[in-house]
Formats: sequence, structure tokens, C-alpha cells
Amino acid sequence: MESILGNFIKSTPLFSFNTILDENVGLIRLIYKKYNDKDIFDFTSIEKEPMSKLVSLVYYKPYYNPLKLFLKDKSKEDFIDECYQEFLETKEDEIIAEGVITEIANLVKSFKESGDVNPTVYYYNKYQKDALESLPHLRGIHLVDFKDVDIQEYSQLYLRYYYELLMFEKFSHRTIYLASDEFNKYALDQLFSEEFEDINSMINNLNKVCIFDIYKSNIVKKENLYVSTDQSNNE
Repeated sequence: MESILGNFIKSTPLFSFNTILDENVGLIRLIYKKYNDKDIFDFTSIEKEPMSKLVSLVYYKPYYNPLKLFLKDKSKEDFIDECYQEFLETKEDEIIAEGVITEIANLVKSFKESGDVNPTVYYYNKYQKDALESLPHLRGIHLVDFKDVDIQEYSQLYLRYYYELLMFEKFSHRTIYLASDEFNKYALDQLFSEEFEDINSMINNLNKVCIFDIYKSNIVKKENLYVSTDQSNNE
């Protein structure tokens, strides 16, 4: 993994909490178990299915809000967006408890054990910090509050979502790794459009962008995605 800054700082990758634990999967599992309003949601596509099916479905969603995957009435998308934000703000501890640990936790551990790489993971709040501290994969890993991150200390930045870039001050000469899901790929494909002007400005400030997988290929497979309700009705 070469850094455009050379050997001096190539061993200081910074990982977002969201690359370590999948809260989208956690949210779906939480709502299915405790808040399943059958007038709003249809979870029949994930019932009695292995976890890998749900992980694949959420990973390849084309939009921000995973709840839309199970929304019965598409006219209620604005309402479901409000629900999504409310759950993240008020139920994150429960969401994290249902979340799935990604393969990146093992990658961070391997980096640390190599002795040549000094990884750091940043978090956004207390619930996320507590979750990171509880993972055996991350023993001895440097954890830092997002507000205390000095991006100049790191040569690689691993992010789950492209919009996390906007939380940093503008930087340059860094390698940015984005998870290889449909949501990020769409943003990169539309990078020069007005919609993504801010992201384009960040990325094209002498930075390099790469795509990386947060799950093993045998876990997330496009061919294992569920057929949507709309498609089923049209067949």
C-alpha cells in the first residue's frame, strides 16, 4: 500500500468507526425485532434468511436510508427519512448492539500486529467508543474522538460513506479509501455534477481515491440480492 507522501507517513491509516461496525444492518435488525409496524414495513424478504443476505442487500442499496428497502408505501419516503434520523439520534446504543462487525476490524488488527503500521480508529460519540473498546480485534489500537482528529497526521483515510469527507477541513496529498457499495460508487460516477460539487472539491485537491471492500467477497454477493417487491409484482 504505497503512499504518495513516501515512506515517512505511509504507516498511519485512519479508519472511520463506520468501516468497523455496520449500523445500517443493526438498524434493520433492531426495527425488525422491536419496532416492526406492518403497516409501514415489509420484512418478508429477510425472514428465515442467513445474515449474509441482509448484509448484501444493505451493502448494495443505492440510497442513504436502508429503511427504504422495506418500505411498503413509496409515498412515505419523507416520513421514513425522518424515522431514520430519529432512530440514529435516540437509539444508537441499541442499533450498535445489533450491528455487524466488518472485515475491517481484522484488517486493523493485522496492521497493528505487523509492527510496521500504526492504525487509528475515530468515533463520533460515546456509544461508538464503548463499542470499539469492547472489540477484542481492537485491543491496543489507538482510538480518537472525531473532534480531535488532526488529518495531517494520517496518509490514508478509510471511510464507509463518501459524505464523511465533508466533516474534515480541506486536505491534500492523501489516499482516500471508500467502501465499494453502490451508494459510494454512484457518488463517484456523478462526481462532477453540481450535486457532488463539495465532494469533488475535496477529492480533487491533490488526493487519490480508491475503492475497498469492508466484507469478504463470499459475504456480499450481488447475485444473492433479494428480488424487490415491485419486481416480484411485475413478473
